[in-house]
Amino acid sequence: MEKESAVLCADHISKWYDGRCILKDVSLHLETGELVCLLGVSGAGKTTLFHTLSGLETPEEAVFTASSSNPFTGRQQIPLDEILSHPFILTERNASYRLMLDRYLAAREQAIRPYLSIGNTEFIIRQLIGSSSLSFLPSFAIAPEEKKGLLCALDVDQFHMQVWRQVLHHKDKWVTREMEAFFQLLRS
Repeated sequence: MEKESAVLCADHISKWYDGRCILKDVSLHLETGELVCLLGVSGAGKTTLFHTLSGLETPEEAVFTASSSNPFTGRQQIPLDEILSHPFILTERNASYRLMLDRYLAAREQAIRPYLSIGNTEFIIRQLIGSSSLSFLPSFAIAPEEKKGLLCALDVDQFHMQVWRQVLHHKDKWVTREMEAFFQLLRS
């Protein structure tokens, strides 16, 4: 089958959850009208592959974040040790991206000790603007302030982390104006 004529073409998809490889180097090329059946034991990654291909899960960078006036802003390849030695405001420990960061650091015998942990991301963002504090947030959370030049994602040497955006919604449930705006964000 030619890649150029495929209706669906996915090359070398890999996906990790909590340090566990769920999909490893999966490639798939489907033609119009072609019927394909995915078989595998429970936990093999069939649903994960479907969600990834359908857009029900989309990757999102989780980034170290600072005020645009922070001395780290604009620096390239900042050592992680140097970042960790600065004051942090973080989400609570059970937030998925915070948990991923904590596990990543623990595997390297490092830790982060924020002076404030709070569940309100908007509060964290407001506190970061104009301060010397740092945070670790999904890139979509800081995008509006980054666009305005108030916050920036830091370039940390050899550090890359993705979280997966997932939204499940029952089609017969009432949708508030705020939820509709959120769905629009996800579609963009």
